Order: sequence, then structure tokens, then C-alpha cells
Amino acid sequence: MIFGVVLTLVQAGSLFADSNTLHYIFFSMIEISTSVFIFLYAWRWKEKSEL
Repeated sequence: MIFGVVLTLVQAGSLFADSNTLHYIFFSMIEISTSVFIFLYAWRWKEKSEL
């Protein structure tokens, strides 16, 4: 999870470069939002208790 957060922050930081094209920004936003969703889903994951 730590590496996922780091890579998401790096991807978000790369959006501030001057030479970004519109398709790079579009796919970066998809990657960032997907990474955040996966992180939150994993954070809230609960183990099933066995009865």
C-alpha cells in the first residue's frame, strides 16, 4: 500500500510538468483515481470471521 501511495503521488506530481499533452493528462487522471480507489478499498478490507 505504501508503494501504491508513492507511485500515485509521483504520477500526480508529473501533471505539473510543462510538456504534458491532453491525452497524458486524461490517462493520468484515470490512473490516479483508480489508484486512490484501490487504496481505499484495500484500507477498508475486512477479514471474514470464521464461525
